[in-house]
Amino acid sequence: MRVLTLLFFAQMFTSAQDSKILKAHQWKHRLVIAHVVDADARAVAESWKQAQDGATMRHLKLVDVSAEPIQVDGSVRPDKAEMEVVRGSVGIESPDQSVFVLVGKDGGIKARQQGKLDLNAFFALIDAMPMRQREMRARQ
Repeated sequence: MRVLTLLFFAQMFTSAQDSKILKAHQWKHRLVIAHVVDADARAVAESWKQAQDGATMRHLKLVDVSAEPIQVDGSVRPDKAEMEVVRGSVGIESPDQSVFVLVGKDGGIKARQQGKLDLNAFFALIDAMPMRQREMRARQ
């Protein structure tokens, strides 16, 4: 059992290390990794559009790993092979419901939402993070 647990965590670590997307954005951006089912795509795109200024202010980017693209300006859409790596590294397994994973600038998973995207909840969490607090103080 202990060996299986170690193998599981080793695989997660390896997957995260192999993700070009996560590496490229580490220490630069916070990410919302989004796997969206078709029925939710329009609502997600609209939510993101309405919150674009808040997302930009928080250095937040959307990484779309959905089967069908979400129509969001400035989102990152990896190729199919990289999508699988990203999904695996953040633990997105359910293809039948929408899942959103907040990844911090340090590359760590900070929060997960299922179903409806609540950007205000992500914003509140980000604003409470020490790194974000330093960013806000530096802007003043």
